Amino acid sequence: MYTKAALLIAVAAGTCAAQVSKPLPANGAVNAAPSIPSATALVSPVPLYPSTGVIPPALATQFIFLEDKTGDLILSWSPGVSGPATAASVPGGQTQVRLERKTHVSPMLYVTLSSDGASRIVYNYSMVNQAAASRNIAEWSVPVPVPSSTLPAAAVGNAAVVDDTPAVSPPGGWSSSVAPPVRGISLVTWSRGSGPGIAPNSSLSGASISSPLLPGFARLSVSGDIAGADASQLNLPPAVSDALTQLEATGFNQVTVLSLAPRFVPGTNKLTIVADFFQGISTLTRAGYLDAGSGFVKEATSALSAYLAGTQTAADGPASDYSGPSLAIQSRPSSPLESQIYQAMRLSLGI
Repeated sequence: MYTKAALLIAVAAGTCAAQVSKPLPANGAVNAAPSIPSATALVSPVPLYPSTGVIPPALATQFIFLEDKTGDLILSWSPGVSGPATAASVPGGQTQVRLERKTHVSPMLYVTLSSDGASRIVYNYSMVNQAAASRNIAEWSVPVPVPSSTLPAAAVGNAAVVDDTPAVSPPGGWSSSVAPPVRGISLVTWSRGSGPGIAPNSSLSGASISSPLLPGFARLSVSGDIAGADASQLNLPPAVSDALTQLEATGFNQVTVLSLAPRFVPGTNKLTIVADFFQGISTLTRAGYLDAGSGFVKEATSALSAYLAGTQTAADGPASDYSGPSLAIQSRPSSPLESQIYQAMRLSLGI
């Protein structure tokens, strides 16, 4: 059985009532799992659209550009290539379509963990779209490992094999789905359906995952509403459509949130889990979401780092067998985000 552990996230009263999308209070800015920009959001995989509106010969085979002022996309192709009737001709002879990205949202994520009484952990999520957003949140996804999906067919049905398929519940008015595993990973997605989504300065609770996996850090993808047609509704030339598909695969059209999620099979060697928490805490600290001067952050980082360094000098066996030094942390969390991480470390590392 898993030990029950609740992540004590200090949410203002009424901010995240179950299955209700509602405005945040005026002082609704509270710590939670923050949005960490993906690498593709920091360095654009496509060039900026020329300020002259004319595509130079050197970029003649480039179909996708980033508009500097809006951060949206401009699809452009040369004469003779068929495209949607809504396209416009511009100086230089190109045909162009403007496509709003789904990144005009400002997500923050709250998570609480508890036991369901049957050897599973329930991950309860509350999504907040902060006031800085200009669009509603329409969809978000979390990758969840399903290790049993990689086992040989002969193992299916074996009583010793734990059912690790995630059980998912959506917020009221939303839908949820679990994609078939690909290389041992299922994508759990919550979608707004025909509803309005999560408006700026509002929140939505009620999304949950039940899984036997212990918590670790994962990068969740969040998509917002857009004005006008989606790319799937446009009859784009095949070369342009293919280029757009490749761009979508980079995550450039989503906002990434670093949060806790189902990650590790019970019994996973400690070194793997320690490395994950060290990387997650380091990332949040560098981004300014954790205070580098906090006693908890300093002690946790030091303990995790010492454990990782010890595996490199251990002489009594392979690193996977290494079991020290102690990961005890005396300092107590001083912020809601620190509390969230501390409780997850208690579950996954037994500190």
